[in-house]
Formats: sequence, C-alpha cells, structure tokens
Amino acid sequence: MQIDELLARMGGLQSMARELGMTEQQVASGAGALLPAAGIRWTTSCAA
Repeated sequence: MQIDELLARMGGLQSMARELGMTEQQVASGAGALLPAAGIRWTTSCAA
C-alpha cells in the first residue's frame, strides 16, 4: 500500500484539508510535491 492510499483510507487527506481550509485536491497536490523530497513515493491515485 502506498502512502496516498493509506491517507485516503484513513481520512487523512480530508482531515488535513479541513484543518488547513483547503480542498482535498489541493492537499493531495501539495503532498505529491512534498513527499518525494522526503524520500516517500507518491502515486496519483489520490490526487485525481
């Protein structure tokens, strides 16, 4: 399971979006940009 799948299943993207006042798409896009810098592979299944 990839990190994006885990976040989606556990409601992590929704929770982050709510806390930040952003859409889930914006959060997914930001995570997709930041996680590779931390050495974490991000797929596009949640960013769609």
